Amino acid sequence: MKKEDLLKNNTLFYFSEISKIPRGSGNEEKVSKYIYNWALERGYTVKDDKYHNLIIKKDNNKSKDPIILQAHLDMVCEKTPESNHNFKTDPIEWEIVDGFIRSKNGTTLGADCGIGVALIMAMLEINDEMFPPIEAILTTREETDMAGAYNINKELLSAKRMINLDISPENKILVGSSGGFACELSLKVNFVEYDGEFFELKLTNMRGGHSGNDIDKGYGNPLILLVDLYKNLKKSGIECSLSSIDGGNSRLAIPREASIKLGLRNKNNIEKCKKIINEYSYFLSKKYNTMGKNLNLSLSKIDKCLVLTEIDELRTINLISLIPNGIFEMDNKFSGLVESSSNLGVVKTQVDKIILTEEIRSAYKESGEMILEKIKILSDIYNCDISVHSKYPGWTSDKSSKLCSKAEEIFKSIYNEAPIITASHSGNEVAILKDLLNLEDAIAIGPTRLYYHTPSEVLDYASAIKFEKYLEKILKEI
Repeated sequence: MKKEDLLKNNTLFYFSEISKIPRGSGNEEKVSKYIYNWALERGYTVKDDKYHNLIIKKDNNKSKDPIILQAHLDMVCEKTPESNHNFKTDPIEWEIVDGFIRSKNGTTLGADCGIGVALIMAMLEINDEMFPPIEAILTTREETDMAGAYNINKELLSAKRMINLDISPENKILVGSSGGFACELSLKVNFVEYDGEFFELKLTNMRGGHSGNDIDKGYGNPLILLVDLYKNLKKSGIECSLSSIDGGNSRLAIPREASIKLGLRNKNNIEKCKKIINEYSYFLSKKYNTMGKNLNLSLSKIDKCLVLTEIDELRTINLISLIPNGIFEMDNKFSGLVESSSNLGVVKTQVDKIILTEEIRSAYKESGEMILEKIKILSDIYNCDISVHSKYPGWTSDKSSKLCSKAEEIFKSIYNEAPIITASHSGNEVAILKDLLNLEDAIAIGPTRLYYHTPSEVLDYASAIKFEKYLEKILKEI
């Protein structure tokens, strides 16, 4: 289908419009202003705040209880190494491929959660006497610290039920999700001169993914894999020293690439080093699915650089090798659901320290605290500074609640199958708003989007169009 045909659908039209406006986390002012003016032009009541959150109200049928529709304005900004996209200034351009919308320029698409925002705009434009009063909440900074949700003005809202539009696929009704927080380790290190040749070892084109929803997929973490390869080089007797390790852009995404800079003492080691790298590359290509892209493990010569002292190299390698990463425990209530996990999302080498940033998620806060305790033990052993930030709670709802039951009933009537009623290992803003607004009922639903938090992110446009009808019918019948 051509783009011009897709834009005849209101939801996809508005998704296209907001895709033209850069809106990475912390850069939502312009998109917030655009929607603020859009709401004013249509006569809706609209309020913003210093966080650029929006609350938009439309009265509709006042004999019905009001409902909140909620999504976040910001997006994760990830791009391929070859992409020249500037997330501060450039629009997200679309291309249509095999039934999906994706970014034309090797970036995240922003369907997480731009499609939710667009759905809310489309619902607000519908004039239907069967609709309840709508209180739309559009938040900011969901993909970083959720500051938008934490600072919503509750005095402006009266609804006690809410539909969040920040999940996928279309056949899920979410009645709970994990809480989480960021954990940052700072390892102070020293560098020294080194006599040898210098190289950069890079692992690129790993699959990557969402650090919650994809943590159970076995995609592999290039930071941990490169450290493992480096240890193999050392074990084989190659004289080498570590200069730096870097990779990942967000704790909320499983990294797709990483690099190590190292010095080699003996020229005769180079061929042996290449042989070990080739063997490791073969192992990686056999083990990991890279979505049709060939993962690339390369060694290239670079200019001379300092290397870590022997003791600091050992501290760095051991810390990255031992830090919790991946599934901690599975859920015993929902089959196949991860209960707790951690993701080593970012490692950065700086002038005098190496920074490791993890995202820890858990359905029960005690599980997250257990993971954190393991990291604290490592920080004591390796003499790191540790900080915890960007906390958000988990939430649960009753499967038999009015909202969930109605959504289930309508889903069956439209899709001719039963939806999956479940919880999610990804975090969202429902828990924050549920507590803040004292909500009595909440669910999360959304159209199908895949590979979010990666440059491979796509939106199933047929799903978005059909989901619009699903949401419209829910609003008519609740």
